[in-house]
Amino acid sequence: MYGLLLEAMFDALRERHGDEILEEIRVAANIEQHEFIMHDTYPEEVAIRLANAVSMATGGRVNDIMTHFGFHFVSFTSRYGYDFMLKVLGRNLRDFLNGLDSLHDYLRTSYPKLLPPSFFSENETKDGLIMHYRSKRKGYTHYVMGQIQKVAIMFYNTEVEIEMLEVDESAKGTHCVMKLHFDNRGFEHDLKQKLVRPKAPLEIKNRVLLDAFPYHIVFGRDMVIKTLGKSLMQLVKDASGKRVDHVFEMVKPPIDFTFDEVCHSAFISSIAVSRFCRCQRTPTSCSK
Repeated sequence: MYGLLLEAMFDALRERHGDEILEEIRVAANIEQHEFIMHDTYPEEVAIRLANAVSMATGGRVNDIMTHFGFHFVSFTSRYGYDFMLKVLGRNLRDFLNGLDSLHDYLRTSYPKLLPPSFFSENETKDGLIMHYRSKRKGYTHYVMGQIQKVAIMFYNTEVEIEMLEVDESAKGTHCVMKLHFDNRGFEHDLKQKLVRPKAPLEIKNRVLLDAFPYHIVFGRDMVIKTLGKSLMQLVKDASGKRVDHVFEMVKPPIDFTFDEVCHSAFISSIAVSRFCRCQRTPTSCSK
């Protein structure tokens, strides 16, 4: 975990309880550092120990404390110019939510050891949407909820009520399904545009489309690879006709590599795959 997140947590406690109480909590949580270097990494359990120590000192629930940490993180990072990235991520809240994976991909240029979560939406209506949150971490669901609520208020002047539908924590990490209730005007606008926009056939030959994506993979419900992009074929020349999940490993998003799961992830703009089961070349990341 990067020091940026932990320093934001310290700042949240300092703002709410003062330096004296913060020091007591730091000692109780057995944290040696008085401050954190933002681009340095620290053990994952530090944040959980800190939240538990706050709970013991104040009587607050750990989930509420994590929500507050997430809420404050948005304000804290805005002091360092990160608000610019959030502002340009979308015209409205739905655009922001659907661009979260792209945001984390961009952040990895500055934080290369980042373990990015994955988000995708479904069942969208004018009153909100269903959001899937997946992460290799455990215990950060309410932290994410706080971040979403703060972004909605701070940048889109929108109140969001979040209803937890399902939380599954396993050895693989966390998969949370939450229902976001908010005034989803962006969805209504796009829906109206689709209704009034005249339909016209997009006359592009298959070969032209496939050539435009040299790292593409086409596979069917049987998971058998039909075609590969020219550049990708140079790396795995004998992959055509084999099961895609026998040749490639899914890296992102953290979903089961099945046909239905890939189709279900409707808002995923790219699927990163790495290492091949049998390949003469050095394992290389590719994308579809």
